[in-house]
Amino acid sequence: AGTTISEFLRDNVEHIDVKKEYRDVRYGGHLPRDKMEKHFPKHMSTLPIFAVCRHPYDRLMSGFLHWIKEQGLFKGDYPRGFNFEYWIKHYTIEGHSHPWTLPMTTWIRDNDIVIRYEHLLDDITKMEETLGMKMKFDAMYHTGIKVFLGIDYPTCDIINSDMKKYIQEKYKDDFERFGYEG
Repeated sequence: AGTTISEFLRDNVEHIDVKKEYRDVRYGGHLPRDKMEKHFPKHMSTLPIFAVCRHPYDRLMSGFLHWIKEQGLFKGDYPRGFNFEYWIKHYTIEGHSHPWTLPMTTWIRDNDIVIRYEHLLDDITKMEETLGMKMKFDAMYHTGIKVFLGIDYPTCDIINSDMKKYIQEKYKDDFERFGYEG
């Protein structure tokens, strides 16, 4: 949904393309909020800020699948013992964070217009009202296990209970702030 909305805004609204203006590979095109505020102070204080968030389970699984694809490990030729749980624990420790494992609160502030992926069609009205235009979705950009693995299971069904507890603790603020259940 973030890609779909970004493409719509790029094509229809005056904006700043953070990925183009400030490319830092450490953040994979997802510049943390404090860096955006530092490098784009005028825009961050005058333009409406929109953010698309996802349930932590889905976002982390999608991030993991993107990561293994980027590393060329998608065919399963990764080291013994390496899996989703290992990846999450490695990339959520201080100093090793990957953009896909940072909490959504890294980017989103209280006055931002938040669009929850799971409630896209309801939440998108907030953006439409602010911009004074109707969003048109010809095709949605999909990520996650269905696209990568060709299976249609809810992410919460494939994450074990210990990992769910770990994620709920690490992303407690995201669960609370955006109304997600564990």
